[in-house]
Amino acid sequence: HFMFEVLKPVLFVARITRLNLLLTGVKPAPHILEFFTTNSALKDRIINIKAADPNYMYRPEKALLLFESQREISSEDALNFQWFGESIIERHRDNESYPENIYISRRDSPASRVIINEIDFIRFLEAKDYKTFRFDKLTLIEKLKTIKYAKEIVAGAGSGLLFRNFLATHNNVRIIMSGSLI
Repeated sequence: HFMFEVLKPVLFVARITRLNLLLTGVKPAPHILEFFTTNSALKDRIINIKAADPNYMYRPEKALLLFESQREISSEDALNFQWFGESIIERHRDNESYPENIYISRRDSPASRVIINEIDFIRFLEAKDYKTFRFDKLTLIEKLKTIKYAKEIVAGAGSGLLFRNFLATHNNVRIIMSGSLI
């Protein structure tokens, strides 16, 4: 939901103008704040980030409103996501090597998304030179680099594959789904 309801409109506005960002609701989780604080083209466009006081009514100096479905992704939105993600890759270059074949585990998720025989499945993939990653343990930069440089990706639905939207990639992806989701 974050990607569509929050990040998509913020990226849209950031491509047009510099902005102040007011975060409402409960204190944002660190992995959410990371999208706004990581050295990127987006961070360059954010003047200030402020947590809202629930006892205060805010009035923006200016507002840009999007009139489209939150779940609709236009060509411009896709380019905005890539503008953001590729700027992170560019600004965090290193000499590290990244595996060509990766498996993104969902061991951190609720029981409904766990692969029952995952340990056996990981052994099978490791025999084929796959490296296993848990994206809940990686920074935003590490997630993007892992996806960017992989040639083959195996993952369960909803396991971090959305990070491909932030990158210009040509990797092969195999999504594991239960029979009830097909």
